[in-house]
Amino acid sequence: VPPPSLMIASQAVRLDPPCRQYELMGESVSRCTKRMLQPPCRRPFHCADGEPIIHINEANILGEIASIRITSGGSGCIEGGELEARAIEGFGGGFHATFTAATRGSGLGTSGAVVSVHIDNSGSGYFKPPHIVIARGGRGCEGPLFEAILGTRKYHALDAYPGLGLHFEIISVDNPFDTIKTLAIDGDLPPLMASSTLSPPVESTSPKGLTSRTFRWEPPRNVAGSRPLSFCFSTEDNSGEVLPSGTQLAGKTDSACFMVTVVRCTYAVKTRETLLHVAAYYSTNWVQIWAANVLLQDPDGNDVSEGQLVNVGHTYTLEKGDEMQWISRKFGMSVDAIYNLNYDVAQTPPELLGAGQRLCIIPNSCSTNV
Repeated sequence: VPPPSLMIASQAVRLDPPCRQYELMGESVSRCTKRMLQPPCRRPFHCADGEPIIHINEANILGEIASIRITSGGSGCIEGGELEARAIEGFGGGFHATFTAATRGSGLGTSGAVVSVHIDNSGSGYFKPPHIVIARGGRGCEGPLFEAILGTRKYHALDAYPGLGLHFEIISVDNPFDTIKTLAIDGDLPPLMASSTLSPPVESTSPKGLTSRTFRWEPPRNVAGSRPLSFCFSTEDNSGEVLPSGTQLAGKTDSACFMVTVVRCTYAVKTRETLLHVAAYYSTNWVQIWAANVLLQDPDGNDVSEGQLVNVGHTYTLEKGDEMQWISRKFGMSVDAIYNLNYDVAQTPPELLGAGQRLCIIPNSCSTNV
């Protein structure tokens, strides 16, 4: 009998049918498609056609740090400390580890050298092995060198949008003769997702063998563009053998990991919201928001509807030599305002930002220096 398997019913972006013909800058435009964030089907065993339960597609490397190799223990250490990962080109985050140094008479190894590393949080989203450096402690340490080894776990990609947020059903599918004992988050959620909710399990009676839970998270607007956030689910059924002593062995299991990207420069409109609301959220005016959405016909934004994905600014790609102060002057925005739209940039030391890094920008047309 096969083990249970995890599936998902998640939000999807669809295009509305073309709207009426309209004029744009003197030209007649015959197509007008809106991007809409469609909710997952309610209760996965009652999905309508076109809203299927799908197999989880773990196609991409999670980018976690699986281990740290001590290539040189260095010398002179009189205490241990903490390690951090400095991501190459700004990709990856969340890693934290502690290290132990051998002291005289400890019997751990060469006195004054780093002898072990314990990873507390593997992080995620590292496309290349990052630089591992001492963040705190390590008094007296000279010359220790560390090498990050990336893991091979894979993940299923999900996008989250400020506004409506992330919403999906996680489903454990088993044969009708067994029942699902557990369906839960495996380990800890990233701190940024601490406000998320997971509903109690709901078991299907027709068909049998399905158990689902609803996951919801509304990302704050200032975490858009965060480094990918990873978490995993695991499930177990009740198929474990019962020993003569009455002890039940573990049942069959399955697990799956997810990587959430909070999409920058895009907002998913809630019910009864207009462009005026969106503009207020981002400390700008409705004209700026309307100008960033050329397919909106109504300048007042009354034609937006729940789930519509609205651009809140424009995307700028860093070039070699770009600095935050120069970008601030060019687009008439404060550096803090740029950071508030680009969480990953705000969390990355400026010297580690490289060409190709994307920024969400809301230009101030009254104070730009283009």
